[in-house]
Amino acid sequence: MKFFLQLSVGVLLWAVLSIGGKTIRAAAHRVSRLQGIPSFMPAFSFIAWLLYALWIVHSWLSGSPLYPFIMFLCFALLATLFVWFVLRDVIAGTVVSCRKQFPVNHRIRFTDLSGKIIARGVTHITVRTDNGDIARIPYSRLSGEIVPERPEETASDYFRIHLIIPKKGSPEELQSILTRDVRSIPWAAGGTAPIVQLKEQTEDTCNFEILFKCLNSRHAARVERILRNKYSSRELHGD
Repeated sequence: MKFFLQLSVGVLLWAVLSIGGKTIRAAAHRVSRLQGIPSFMPAFSFIAWLLYALWIVHSWLSGSPLYPFIMFLCFALLATLFVWFVLRDVIAGTVVSCRKQFPVNHRIRFTDLSGKIIARGVTHITVRTDNGDIARIPYSRLSGEIVPERPEETASDYFRIHLIIPKKGSPEELQSILTRDVRSIPWAAGGTAPIVQLKEQTEDTCNFEILFKCLNSRHAARVERILRNKYSSRELHGD
C-alpha cells in the first residue's frame, strides 16, 4: 500500500511539473514580466524531486541505523548542487566584472544567436538578439563559446549640434575644415572621426549637422561652445 501511494504521488508530481512548466513558458511568451520565471523552473523541479526522494527515504529507512548517514549524504548532495548551479554563476560574474569583460551595449555572438548586451545581472547577462528576442546567458557559459564583437555604433552614441557658418568656400571645403577643427578640440574623442553633414545652404551660409563622440554631456557642451565662438566671428581656417 505504501509503495503504490508513493508511486501515485511521484506520477502526480511529474504531471504537475510538466504541465506547470509548459503553462509558465507559454505565459512568459505573452507577458514580458514573466520572462524570467522559466529560468527558475529547473531549480524548482530539482527541489521538488529531492523532497519527494527524502520523503521516500524517511518512510522506508527512518528506523534503520543507516538513516542519519543517508540523510547526511542527501543534504551534502543538495549543498553541492546548489554551489554548482547557483554560486558558480555568481563567482563567474564577479570574475567577468573584475576583468571588465562583456560591457553593456557590446555585441556578442554565441552558438546560434548574436545580439547586443542590454543588462548585466548577478548570475547572467541579458542579450537582445538580432531578431528582437531576449536571451539570458549565465556567466558560467561565457567561455570560448562566446565571441565578443565590436561595439555597435549608432547615431544615438554621438552628440549632435547644428552649426550655421559663413559660406566662404565650397561645401566640401567647409566640411573638411569643420572635421579638422572638431578633431583638434581636446574634449572630443580623438579616436573617432566626427560626422559632418550639410543640411541646408543659402547664398551666404551653410547649415551643418555635426555628430561627434566625447566622454559626457559636459564635454559635449564645451565642444559646442568652442565651435560657436570660433565661427561667430565669421572666419574660417584656410581662407
